[in-house]
Amino acid sequence: MIKKRLQTCCKGRLKTGLLLLLPVLLIHVANAQAQMSADTVQWNSLRKLTWNDFKGEAMELPGLKGEIYCFLPATYQRDSVNAKTVFFVQAVFDKKGSWIQKTSKTPLALQYYQVYFDLFELHARKLRGQLAAVQPDADPTQAFQQIYNTQFNMLNDDLKALRKETKLGVVASAVAAWKSKTEKALTEMAAYAGVEKKP
Repeated sequence: MIKKRLQTCCKGRLKTGLLLLLPVLLIHVANAQAQMSADTVQWNSLRKLTWNDFKGEAMELPGLKGEIYCFLPATYQRDSVNAKTVFFVQAVFDKKGSWIQKTSKTPLALQYYQVYFDLFELHARKLRGQLAAVQPDADPTQAFQQIYNTQFNMLNDDLKALRKETKLGVVASAVAAWKSKTEKALTEMAAYAGVEKKP
């Protein structure tokens, strides 16, 4: 039985002038269904982020307002050479890795962070759709890696555009436009939504 997991983490630091995105790619053997801790939130249409989710210790650094930490764990399982490969993808928010300064807790900032998280779910859906189309006799390791890397690069491009167009979440009209565009895209990809547990 083959079980593999690929996980990409994106940690965005919100500064007045600079946002750092630190992607980390990890490939290792793991459980087919990624185990989520109580310190994480799996994306759910019925469960939006709140400031209570930002449990990381705020840093007192010049210009640094907050930080959101999301990741996109993906796993696959193939019980035998002749068995169908089963793929699992999740969009996850890390509570302990995300924080916000008290003076920066505005509705606009929270909306910006929600759009950021929503983009992870959008690309999780795109990834699920592409993985579902993998031929049964294809090498899952190669297909999984290529599709995942391509989708991660597209996610990274969207996050860069979000930060640039919203000026790191301070232009309300741009944040609203991204919110509308992302929600529409999520609806269009509803067929590839993950299994949602009642919050």
